[in-house]
Amino acid sequence: MSVHRIRLREPWRHLRVEGNVQWRRKFNRPSGLGPEQRIWIEVKNRSRGVAVYLNGRHLGETPAGAEAVRFELTGLLDLHNEITLMSTDAPQRLPSPLPAEVSLEIVDLGS
Repeated sequence: MSVHRIRLREPWRHLRVEGNVQWRRKFNRPSGLGPEQRIWIEVKNRSRGVAVYLNGRHLGETPAGAEAVRFELTGLLDLHNEITLMSTDAPQRLPSPLPAEVSLEIVDLGS
C-alpha cells in the first residue's frame, strides 16, 4: 500500500458567517485516479475545535489539539471542490491563522 500526500496550504480564506468563524479553500479532484485508489482528508487540529465540510456536506468534527482525524472522500469529490473548517468553540474575534494542518491522502491499495 502506498500513500501520496497533498498538503492544502494557502490560499485559505477566513470569514465570519452567521456568528461562526470559517476557513475555506478550493481544490480540484486529483487526476489519474484508478479503482484501487482511495482519497482521504486528514485534519491535524492545533488550536480549536472545528467541524469539517466538503462542498457543504458535513464530514465530522475534530476536537482542539486532536492528533489527526481522517475522513474518506472517495466517491464524494467533484471536479472542483471546497473544504470548509468551521470553528466549534465560537471565538469572539476573527482569527487569521488556520487552526489545523489539512492534507489530502491518496492511498493506493494495489501496491
